[in-house]
Amino acid sequence: MFCQRRRLRYDGVYVQKQQFLRLGGDDGSGDRRVFFVSFYRYLRFFPAGVVLGLTTPDDPLTTRSRLQTPYVDTDGQMVLPRGSASTTVHRVGPVLGEYAFDEASGRVQATLPAHQPKYPGMRPETVFYTLRLFDSEEYRRGANNRLTLLEHASLSSGASQPLRHQIDNEQATFSFTPFGAWYKRVAEALFADSDDVKMFNRMQLLQRRSWYDGGLSLSKPARNANEPRA
Repeated sequence: MFCQRRRLRYDGVYVQKQQFLRLGGDDGSGDRRVFFVSFYRYLRFFPAGVVLGLTTPDDPLTTRSRLQTPYVDTDGQMVLPRGSASTTVHRVGPVLGEYAFDEASGRVQATLPAHQPKYPGMRPETVFYTLRLFDSEEYRRGANNRLTLLEHASLSSGASQPLRHQIDNEQATFSFTPFGAWYKRVAEALFADSDDVKMFNRMQLLQRRSWYDGGLSLSKPARNANEPRA
């Protein structure tokens, strides 16, 4: 039956949340700061092998308006709506790429450009994702509401070999969030801020341990990597 087949869903977006701690370098004063990094990856699939991708620190409720459906222009090219954030330099916008889905294995191969108008000096890159589609345990067969990241690589312009990125298996899952009346409720349930609190607590513990070892100074508090610089 169609409802039980493996298929990518087009009625919403697959969202992955990434969080980690990064130890900064010595700024010359003997202090080393711990940075809390938190961001989301969004993948919205369309028929005919088109995928919309976005990586941003903005949460799903804030990002919803940027995940608009592309259209075909007079030249036959898929483009984003004129009001999309990708046409501005004030914030990171979505990009359009291609994907291939194998129903037998449930594997998805997605290719997306990484260039952003917000960063004109950024070297153009191509990002490659290999994912596997599956159903979460609490749903019946055919939900197709999870993607797990199997491989992640990027190829810079002019490079001959792709750079393979390490994957944290605990944060490798994309969760499907349907559009419509349930979007806010599902997004809040899947991406609660309690995880942020836990990560901040880990950051403070790491600061204290490093300070006792003589590697960190607590005279300057660590800055959230998502906060704008002065």
